[in-house]
Amino acid sequence: MTFRTRLGAALAVSALLASGKVQAQQVSAEQLMDYTPRQKDVEIDMPTKADLAQCKVEVKQAGKTSGYILTGPQGQMLRWFKDGEDADRAVDEFRYYKDGFEVYREIDSDGDAKIDQYRWMNTAGTRWGIDSNQDGVIDQWKILSAEELSREVVRALANRNEAALQAVLVTAEDLKRLGFDADLSKEILGNVSAPGQKMQQILSQSKVIQPTTKWLRFDGQNPSLVPSDAGKATQDLTIYGNVMAIVETGSQTGFIQVGEILKVGDVWKLTQMPRAIDESVKELVAGSILRPGTGSSETVSADITPEMKLLIDQLTQLHENAPKPGDKPEAIGRYNVEHARLLGALAATGGSESDRLQWKRQQIDIIAEATQVDTFPNGLDELTKLETAIRRDKASPLLSHVTFRRILAQYFVDLSKAEAADRQKVQDGFLASLEKFVTDFPTAEQVPDAMYQLATALDLNGKPTEASRWYGQLMKDFPKTEVGERATGSLRRLQLKGRPLVMAGTGLTGGSIDVAQYRGKTVIVVYWATWCKPCTEDLPALKELYAANRASGLEVLGINVDNADGPIKEYIAEYKVPWAHIAEKKGMDCPQAINYGILSVPTMFVVDSTGTVQLVTASLDDIKKVLPDLLKK
Repeated sequence: MTFRTRLGAALAVSALLASGKVQAQQVSAEQLMDYTPRQKDVEIDMPTKADLAQCKVEVKQAGKTSGYILTGPQGQMLRWFKDGEDADRAVDEFRYYKDGFEVYREIDSDGDAKIDQYRWMNTAGTRWGIDSNQDGVIDQWKILSAEELSREVVRALANRNEAALQAVLVTAEDLKRLGFDADLSKEILGNVSAPGQKMQQILSQSKVIQPTTKWLRFDGQNPSLVPSDAGKATQDLTIYGNVMAIVETGSQTGFIQVGEILKVGDVWKLTQMPRAIDESVKELVAGSILRPGTGSSETVSADITPEMKLLIDQLTQLHENAPKPGDKPEAIGRYNVEHARLLGALAATGGSESDRLQWKRQQIDIIAEATQVDTFPNGLDELTKLETAIRRDKASPLLSHVTFRRILAQYFVDLSKAEAADRQKVQDGFLASLEKFVTDFPTAEQVPDAMYQLATALDLNGKPTEASRWYGQLMKDFPKTEVGERATGSLRRLQLKGRPLVMAGTGLTGGSIDVAQYRGKTVIVVYWATWCKPCTEDLPALKELYAANRASGLEVLGINVDNADGPIKEYIAEYKVPWAHIAEKKGMDCPQAINYGILSVPTMFVVDSTGTVQLVTASLDDIKKVLPDLLKK
């Protein structure tokens, strides 16, 4: 059944458009909701039955395009089924929304009434899949990030889906396009040949991969560039040498070796078959591209030496006896020192270079993190010693990492010791160190974090112009990183004054809430959390302000940033908070916080009766000054 007929005979969207008599009343919200995404991993807003009765269907016509827009009870976008620029008066784009943002789109690009493209966007990722034979299964990818590739691999294995796995394997055409050496090309194609048979073999040997297995995280070192003059291909190659996917099956965590992956245009692909790492598989298969020369794939032993086993056993025992909440700082300090010692010993003990680097990196991280919370005696000295030793090898891949962690630790130590009058000097020194780091290590993996630290420090210190410069640079250079997305939100916040506020989400008591429903009112939007002491301290004054001005048109909308286990309802009951709240229960990772780059709570916006933002990151004193004039409008 085509997507038009799936909407039901009563709807006949395309027929209505083609007739030229498009009327919103001819199509109900229920009929539009009849059509759902064909791809299963799409998270979209789904109104409840009660909310659906309050949803509205509108016809939008602009130039050559026209279509149906479905909005929720508070005016938030839910669906947009439209005719594209071809002006054939037939629906060829189905757009789906989450929290006011489009996250998924299905496209009929050739006008034959069958979907042939699927796109994920905004907070849903970057994937763009092509369905050449229009059977609902993605045959090839137009855009696929390395992280999303690892997720697709896990999904394909868990679902026993050979076609999905085939879509992410490198092809002869890909290798030809990149100008691969003939022998190396033959080897790689051999690695990925007969995928169905190899997949069945992988699954039959594995206890890790089950139908319930879920992807948790991408794990891989920095990508590598193999230059065109290395004899592998006529073009530069971008690869990850050995990617692992961390997965969860029930309550058990496991690993899948995704292996070596290659970037072909905007798509990352496998150059070898994935495999689960468990008791039945004790070896990791190395990729073909990073090895000197060509030849059959090497097998790297996953076995460990007796010395390494002893150290790992000691590390395991240490973890089993880790300090408990409430233990004295001295006990926590001793634990951290021993933890770092064992990691350092492992880094100095044989094994592969990759293993040694991983142990050393963990040692650096343990010392740095513990130093920042004052639970590692003389931690800054230890970190500085490690940096000095690593700096002797200027080519060490850990140099930028240890330098960055030392800069952060230095800042926290200096700030904790500084008198109030000297804190600005410490802050200025920290910002100068970060700028120098970005200059000294322009391609380091820590650069996005360094830029974000710079931007947020300037932002929190009331320097929006300088902060905007760094946020903008971060967006430009690293748009697809987590901090790049947060920088986008932060810059949106800094530029928000005088613009409409787009804000929607799940209400604490169910249903959905959109700031648009407050149109005609002056609204204070306040980000808060139950653990936030300043939020609680401000609450009496905010309640008083609300009570005094509600009759004049003042409303307050809370945006809670607690995690799922936060005592939100208990807090509201205890403090008798009278206004509505959006609560996604995802902490500071909720869409409402990310979309506006919220750095701390409380953060407050003031929106006038037209829906335009008048104050950003305002204090209660700021609000009291402008409120009388806003309420007169």
